Amino acid sequence: MMQTRKCGDCGYDLMGIAATGRCPECGRRYDVATGHGTDARTRPWLERYFRTAACLALAVLVLACAGLFSLASAHPTGVLLGGLAVVAVVLLAAAYNFQSDRQDAKAEDEANR
Repeated sequence: MMQTRKCGDCGYDLMGIAATGRCPECGRRYDVATGHGTDARTRPWLERYFRTAACLALAVLVLACAGLFSLASAHPTGVLLGGLAVVAVVLLAAAYNFQSDRQDAKAEDEANR
């Protein structure tokens, strides 16, 4: 499989120019040998925000389980409120993970400029 050599920022084709340097189009640093600054190092959204997506999936699962358990419970309101409390904590974790991942992505992007 042929390795692509495109700028990870603007998509400029880096074939035929130096293996390291700055993109002539946007000025982003790149190194073809390590993949830094090229599309080889660009991670898909789900990979970058996997922890956030996992927290959101967990929140949906907890809410669904709380709803099902409330149907069979003698105290359905208590079960639902407990489930909502757990969901609130998991959603806070998702928000923290999302913000942390965005800061990491921004720092990585700044390092490549």
